[in-house]
Amino acid sequence: MSNAEQLIKLLDYNLVNQKFDNAKKLLDDEEQYGKVILSHYSDVIQEVVLKHLTPENYQSQPQLYEACEYILNLFAKKCHQQGILFEFLELIETVKDDDVFRSILKALQVILLNQSESKTRSLEYTLNSIEDYIQQLELPKLFNKKYLEEEEEKLLENDEKVRRILMNYLTLDLFYKPILTQVVENSSGVSNNFRSTKYNRRNVLFCFILRLLGKPLSHLDLSFNTESQKVKTYSREVAENIVASLCKLHVNVYDLLKYVEIQYRWPAKDKIDDDMTNIFLHPEKFPLHEVGILFYLIIGEGICYESVPKVYNPKYILNMGLYLVNKLVSANESIIPKGLKLCEKMLININDFIKADELDDDIFMDFCNSLIKVIIYSPSKPNRKLGLEVLRMYILKFDTAGRFLLIKNVMKTSTHKGLIGYLTTLYKDIIFENIDCQVISQHLSGFNLKQLLFDHICKLENGVQCDLTDSSDQIIAALNFLIGLILRDKENKTGIKDHVKALQSGFLNDLRYALDFSRAHFKEEFERVRSGAADNQKFPSMDVEILNDEAGLNEVTKERKLEMLNSALMMFDLIDFQLARVTETIDRIIQK
Repeated sequence: MSNAEQLIKLLDYNLVNQKFDNAKKLLDDEEQYGKVILSHYSDVIQEVVLKHLTPENYQSQPQLYEACEYILNLFAKKCHQQGILFEFLELIETVKDDDVFRSILKALQVILLNQSESKTRSLEYTLNSIEDYIQQLELPKLFNKKYLEEEEEKLLENDEKVRRILMNYLTLDLFYKPILTQVVENSSGVSNNFRSTKYNRRNVLFCFILRLLGKPLSHLDLSFNTESQKVKTYSREVAENIVASLCKLHVNVYDLLKYVEIQYRWPAKDKIDDDMTNIFLHPEKFPLHEVGILFYLIIGEGICYESVPKVYNPKYILNMGLYLVNKLVSANESIIPKGLKLCEKMLININDFIKADELDDDIFMDFCNSLIKVIIYSPSKPNRKLGLEVLRMYILKFDTAGRFLLIKNVMKTSTHKGLIGYLTTLYKDIIFENIDCQVISQHLSGFNLKQLLFDHICKLENGVQCDLTDSSDQIIAALNFLIGLILRDKENKTGIKDHVKALQSGFLNDLRYALDFSRAHFKEEFERVRSGAADNQKFPSMDVEILNDEAGLNEVTKERKLEMLNSALMMFDLIDFQLARVTETIDRIIQK
């Protein structure tokens, strides 16, 4: 048996028999025994440390466990750095317990703090291994749901698996804080170093911390309301720690927005070499989803907002930020409100109107189309409601020409009658804001008004065969539009009165036929159901929209059929009333 084997067995014997002082003497004797043990660090780790560095010993034999931690830290200080680093990285790849993971992190921290600025690869390999461990942590089943109710999302943090993940995040904060401080101090004398895009330790650490904002943290509720909440959640504390660290590493975070645009508009089609000169163009190292969460936390939640530069034009921030918002609102349902809130805050920060010329940039229309998908298809009612509020705010931030172009584009691309009805009302409000001007905008009158009026607002899908139950929101909004505009525009600045005859012979006439036909049909069906004649027949198709009901419809009972038919008849009465008002208004105001 060699001298090294004997010493390793002796070390193990002292640990097993709790002779920790003897074990320490062996290790500290650098002239003789300790030197041999240090040179055989791999054997010591495999044959001694791993045997005792266990979750069971962490609970039942803390002194033995601490002795193993001492050995790891000693190796981190005294052994060949590159060799012991890879030894520890192999341990992280196999470890399953969080306590053991934290023990290895302590030793890794020692190694990384002793390395020079040129050891960028070593830092990246270490951080990648740590990230892999975090990514493999088990997630709760609620994460697999298509969307979470508001109360479910708030209670998610109480899940044991989520709490485990958050505790690991807090551990990571303790791990990289000293390294971050060292990196910042070492580069503090370099002019404009924070703007460097090179593949260096500072940027590698920045990108690692940034990626921590991805799943699962991004799926948690990261908001904090000072009025309704007295204590911050763990997830909020984690988010604040991460943002504070990122702002120290990259003082001017708004400078990153230019790389966001490049990544979004000109994504790399081929595999990107890790030796690239600009790390912020690497989609895996600098993912836009996580960048979006970062700016949501800074702008949307106000975390570290006071420390970021204030010299950037809010319009520029919106222009670049919309690339990130578009990413977030196209993601998971729990991510969508973060994107919407980011957009909302960016819009609030703009004090003047955005010119219609800006719409030449595709992102403005792309975002608008993504927002429409949220409003129409999101299974979350709060997301749909917030999406509608953001759409209104977004449209009203543009000048008159921009508002018209956005409304026209949405009406042209969307078939959702409720949304068209909403935009009809919004367009009417915009006209009313300008109706008292001496000269009204061409986008609110003349040809543009005519085009919007006949192509979208006052248009029945399928003419007299229009399904009024499906189009009721659009029709009622259109009738209110006509009544309001005819009454308000006494001087005919918009030219609405010039289109009355065409409306009477087209839209209004077709609507009267469709209304009479639909009412007669539904009344007949109502009587058949009430008398029981329709019990054994298939219920006639009614395009009743049950938005986002995952459970689906149960068998329709007779009472439910009567309720639905009666509701449709009441809606027809409302349309009839509004139609009569339009006819009366035209007769009284225009044809008097």
